[in-house]
Amino acid sequence: MESLPGVVELVAERTVAALVHPALMDEHVRVRAERRMRRRVPGYPNQYLQQFAGGDPAFALWLAIIDDRLTRNLATTHHALGGAGWREAYDHGTNPQTYADDLTLAALTHND
Repeated sequence: MESLPGVVELVAERTVAALVHPALMDEHVRVRAERRMRRRVPGYPNQYLQQFAGGDPAFALWLAIIDDRLTRNLATTHHALGGAGWREAYDHGTNPQTYADDLTLAALTHND
C-alpha cells in the first residue's frame, strides 16, 4: 500500500491532469495521464494520433481525456457527437474535462 504522501501526490497529479490543458502539463504529469488514458480509452494513442489528432500527441491526449469523461457521462465518445469544434477548443486552451462536461450538459438538455 502506498504511503499517505504518495497517495496525496497521486491525487494531486490526477487533479492537475484533469484541470490542465495537455500542452501545458509538465512531462511527469503528462506521462501519467497518457498511461491512464491507455488503460481507459480504447484506441489511445495510435488511433487518436492517426485518425483524430493529425499526429499531434497533446491534441490526441486532450481528445482521449474528453472521451474518457464522455464515456462515463453519456456512454459515447467525441466522434459520435460530430463537429463540436474540437480543434478550435483545443487551440483556445479549453480544459478537456470542462469541455466534456459542457457537451454532456448540452446533450442532456437539448430539445429537438
